[in-house]
This record gives sequence, C-alpha cells and structure tokens, in this order.
Amino acid sequence: MKKIMEVLKERMMARFTAGNHVKMHCGPAKGILALLAAAWLLAAVPPLAVSAAAGAQLAVEKQTVSITLKKPEEELYAVNALRFRMYVTVHAGNMEQPAFEFAADGDDIVRSAKVSATEDGRYLVDVILSSKNSSDIFINGQAVIGSLILHSAGSEAMQATVEVAHETTSEGVQPAVRYVNSVSQSVQVVPIAGAQPVTVTDSGASTQTPPAPIIPDQPSSPVIPSTPGVPGTPGVPGTPNTPVLPGKPDPDTNKPAEPDQPGSTDTEKDPDNNTGESDFQKKAAPDLKVSTKKGTKRVSFQWNEIAGADGYQIYQYQEDTGKYKRLKTIFQGQATGYTKKMEYGTTYKFKLRAFQKEEDGTKIKGAFSKAASITTAPDKVKSFTIKTKADGVTLSWKQTGGADGYKIYQCTKKNGKYTRIKTIKKGTKHKYVIPDETTGKVYYKVRAYVIGADGKNVYGEYSSIRRYN
Repeated sequence: MKKIMEVLKERMMARFTAGNHVKMHCGPAKGILALLAAAWLLAAVPPLAVSAAAGAQLAVEKQTVSITLKKPEEELYAVNALRFRMYVTVHAGNMEQPAFEFAADGDDIVRSAKVSATEDGRYLVDVILSSKNSSDIFINGQAVIGSLILHSAGSEAMQATVEVAHETTSEGVQPAVRYVNSVSQSVQVVPIAGAQPVTVTDSGASTQTPPAPIIPDQPSSPVIPSTPGVPGTPGVPGTPNTPVLPGKPDPDTNKPAEPDQPGSTDTEKDPDNNTGESDFQKKAAPDLKVSTKKGTKRVSFQWNEIAGADGYQIYQYQEDTGKYKRLKTIFQGQATGYTKKMEYGTTYKFKLRAFQKEEDGTKIKGAFSKAASITTAPDKVKSFTIKTKADGVTLSWKQTGGADGYKIYQCTKKNGKYTRIKTIKKGTKHKYVIPDETTGKVYYKVRAYVIGADGKNVYGEYSSIRRYN
C-alpha cells in the first residue's frame, strides 16, 4: 500500500507541475496523501450499489451554478471521502472552459476538482473530497460543495446545460455519488435525488431540462483524477432530513448588498411583519435559525421553505443606526440555507423574509421572521511567548480584537490534559506573570473568549503551545 501511495503521489504531482487547469485545497504532505488515498479508493475499488439515496441541488444565479449535497439517507457514520462528477454541454454560442470554486476552506478536509474537455465536445467536472482526521464531510447532514462558473466566449448568446454524471446504482442508471464511511473501506454508490439538470444562459435565466440520454459513467478500470480542485465543507454527522443549502456564499467580505431594483432601499427600520393584502404576504413568516461552527467566524442560516416564494432576503441589524440592512438576496425559491463568513468575536442579529417576483421585476415581500442572534468566536491567540524575568515567568501574546478576556492553561505533558490556571477578564490585557517556583518542564497555551448573545462564553482556537524549562 505504501508503494502504491508513493507512485500515486508522483503521478499526481507530475500533473500539477504540467500546468493543468486545476485548483487544489489541501495541507502539506499529509493532505496530499489523504487526497491520493481517496482518489485511488473511489476510482479503483469496485463500488457497492446501495438503495439509500443522497440529495443534491443545483442552484443557478446568472452564470453560476452552486452545488449542495445532502448526506445519504440512513448513513449513520461519518462520510470520510466522496466523489461525484458533472457534465457541461453547450447548446448555443461559445463558452470558455468552466471554472470551479469551492464554497469553504478547512484544515481537516482536502478538496480537489478537475475540469476537462471530453471527446464528445462536453466538459467533465470531477470532484473529490477527503477527510484527513476522520471528520464528517457533511455539516448537519449537508455539504455546500462550491460553484461552477460558466463564461461565454464571443458576442453570440450562450446556452449550456449542467447535469450530474450517471452511474449504475441499485435503482438503475442514475445521477450518483460515490463515498466511503468511517467504518468501511467499501466504496458505496448511491443515486442522487433532486439532481435535475439546469440550463444557464448569458442572462442568467435557468430552467429545468429533460435529462440527456443516459450514459453509464462508472469507470471500468482504476482511474486517478488528473488533478484536483475545490468543493466541500467539513462537518459532523447530521440529521437525515436537514434541508440542503443552495446558493453561493459571498466572498470573505462584508460588502453591502446592491439594491435589487433601481430606487429600492437596502435598509429598514426594525422590519416588523408585513400585513399586506396578498395571499403571499399573509403566509406565515419563515422560521430562521442561525449557528456557527466552533472556533470560526462562519455563520450558517437555515429556514423553512415558503410555498410560492421566488427567493429570500436576509437582513442584518445595525447597532449604529438602529435599522436592519439587507445582507443578501437569494434568488432561489427552494433555498433553505446560506452561509457567510462574518467578523471574529462579534454578536449579530438577523431577520429573513421571502418574496415573489412579478413580471415587471417588482417584489411582493412576505412577513419577516423573528430576530435570530449569534456570536462568532474570537480569533486564535497569536504570537504567544514565554520569558523568564526577575519577578517570574511572563506569558505574553498579541491582543485579540473583540475578545472579552483570555484563559490560560498549563500541563506537565505537551499532549496531556491541561488545567486552567487563570482567567483574565479584560480583552485588552495580553500579559500574565507567574511566580518562578516551577521545577521541570511545564507547557502553556492560551485562548480568547467573548460573551455570547446568550450570556455564555464563546471560545476561539488555542494558541500554539509553549514550554517553560
């Protein structure tokens, strides 16, 4: 096995240096090996066709197709590696080679994608995700993989279809995904429910199209993806019925959203529920829930689908003005989620409403949800050092913006169980002196905290470990 991994690594790295159009998100050698292992396993090992289906949604906004996967039904264990493929077919005009962008980064998940032209004139997008530490690729049962970006070439209008590649499953030849869970080395192939093809045009219009002639797409011999690229979201096991998260997350910025129509406003004074006369406005307000992954600044929004909606608007409360400002408009009526990176160590309050779009472009806006609050974790403590002075051992670190305080931990073993020895209840203080009465080696680490919207502490990541003596 070790020899196989070395050969695979050499072949993969050779392709990287050859200039292939590929993006790869991974760590050092450990990440590359994890990806190679997943590629070898998912391509070379004969799969087992199982009946439990996964879920998928292809959401179109202008010339971008966002891809979200739902964890296979009845899968009780963490999914450590998965692979799926998509085809892009041009029906009118000309198109540059598509580009794939991942929705999120993470140290525990290696992501790879390759876009290549096929002999029949289509483009094949080959996506692989692999966990380096046995974590689940799916967060709360779903994974926002990334976005496929299509660029027209020339002045003629472009039209293209994007669809998930087919494989032989227990249900026949269908759109499918391959994956490996944490307790088995057998590759499972499951059909993907809801993976309807979508059509993308220059104007961004999208329609559901009849599936193209089904072509079994299962490799007949071991195949190593020529190169890797981008999807995924690291995660933990989730519930089977959690709704998928469509839509492409904004870049890691907080730029104000542009107004949807000329003359429209993107702020509202405490947006209470509307009481308009239309049936849509009288519908129940969405039930908005917000959450954040431990130690990060990424906020996840989830809500229930509102019948008849053409999209949703998320509003963020502004402390300085006392008003809500529109953060994001999602042009997808079936959307039930969205994720965005905010600022570290900050408390936010959001509301959400659905809307219907009239033929003239105006919006009929539904009732607002109740406000939902969340506090993101402070940043990781950085530049942690230990110095011995006359008055004792001085621990110091760089002040963490937004922190309400810090907690200091020590242990006599680097990887042992640490004990908290001091809580500093002041975010601007970034130094602590310990009397020099210690013999032997002692290890220290620090982490910042903020007081969350619910009154509980929200912690950032631990600093690097430093040794005294």
